[in-house]
Amino acid sequence: MTEAARATSEKSNSVKLAFSKHLLTVSANSPEIGEARATLAINYKGAEISIALNPAYLLAACEAAAGADEMTLEMVDELSPIKIVNNCGLLAVIMPIRLS
Repeated sequence: MTEAARATSEKSNSVKLAFSKHLLTVSANSPEIGEARATLAINYKGAEISIALNPAYLLAACEAAAGADEMTLEMVDELSPIKIVNNCGLLAVIMPIRLS
């Protein structure tokens, strides 16, 4: 996720999380910097969904979760807050960014 955060700029300060069956793709795109993409195998069985987030908030939640075996992201849709929890007591809520 750090690589995707580096590919953001002040004009396009968001990372996109695309969830599909057992797969998470994290991407960012900025005309000034370029594009970054990472794919992770995850336990996800829901409908395909894409959510844009501020990378600083997402990285802060990931850093706070350091040492945890896993993180759980709970979401309803692309515009609802995302709840992040782990087995070490982390509870974070991040509002998504509406993309035009």
